Amino acid sequence: MTWTSDISVIQYMGATFEKPSKENEVKRINEILNNPDEYNWMIELNGKIIGNVSINSIEVTSSKFGSKAGNYTILIGDKNYWGKGIAHHVGQTVLEWAFSKGEFEIIAARALNENSASLAMLKKIGFEYIENTTFEGQIKGEKTEWQNFKITKQGFLNLKTK
Repeated sequence: MTWTSDISVIQYMGATFEKPSKENEVKRINEILNNPDEYNWMIELNGKIIGNVSINSIEVTSSKFGSKAGNYTILIGDKNYWGKGIAHHVGQTVLEWAFSKGEFEIIAARALNENSASLAMLKKIGFEYIENTTFEGQIKGEKTEWQNFKITKQGFLNLKTK
């Protein structure tokens, strides 16, 4: 298997994915499978894996909000599928699961200021802006911030009835 990295895919994620290897990915997948602090799903379309989605940092986020909560993250890694509404559909599906089966009360999310597509998607599926916080890294050599959001179970249910 050959691994390549397209900087346009990862530049706004707030993480570094330099020189991925099969060994490191196997290790990462095993860590995900054995981690009780998160739920993870692949995003598959027409037999092709195009991304992943998770609810993570459940313990810390629950402590922050005082009820069962987690952080929502999504990556559509194949840019041929950007702008097609997939993240919106997946987001609604994951939130439906989180609030009905996962017994979450709050789901938090964040995106960097520069990631206009993710910011728009979060707002579209019902996340409400909370605050900006500092991003410790840089984007294109510049300092930036995270925009932080949350959606409550009740807020999600209210959106479904509109």
